[in-house]
Amino acid sequence: MNRYLRLSLTFGSIAAAMVVLYFLVLQYLVKDVALAQMSSLDILITLACGLFAMGYFRDRKQGGQLHFWQGAVIGLETAAIATTLACLAIYLIVRIDPTILQSFLDATKADMLQRMKKPEFQQNANLTQMIQAQLAMLSNVTPFQMIFFPGGIFVKNLALEILLTGMIAAMMRKNVSHLGQTTDAHSTSKQ
Repeated sequence: MNRYLRLSLTFGSIAAAMVVLYFLVLQYLVKDVALAQMSSLDILITLACGLFAMGYFRDRKQGGQLHFWQGAVIGLETAAIATTLACLAIYLIVRIDPTILQSFLDATKADMLQRMKKPEFQQNANLTQMIQAQLAMLSNVTPFQMIFFPGGIFVKNLALEILLTGMIAAMMRKNVSHLGQTTDAHSTSKQ
């Protein structure tokens, strides 16, 4: 197994476990919004684990040096593994306990019906029809669609993580030298 993948599997599995734990705590504390909130803190958890994986590789395996592409590969692999494992676990949890999805859908429908009562929606027939169509679609949503279809947790998280991993990899290429001065890993010092 290549050295990047082994590191990404380790940190990605840790991130997935933390995301599932976050989901379970959120589900226990705030039942109606657990699925809705899954693309906020969980992305940060995954990115933090990717950052730790890059830092570990840079400091322990590369002697303080990290090329951008190495950081990007480690970060992307970590994000993909963490997101896939976490989404599969959450999918299984929602399949085992369908009340999680149903409570989320009920809260979403109540919110949409509340919005339809606002004057701007009542005056615009197109907005009202659009919300009614969305309400009808919500009745047929499955756990698989909620998590894996476009617009679901998996796609949203992975897309954001791909965008942010490149920035993190660029920042991680820095090498911290003596006295806390930061130098670019590719620069040469002239004496």
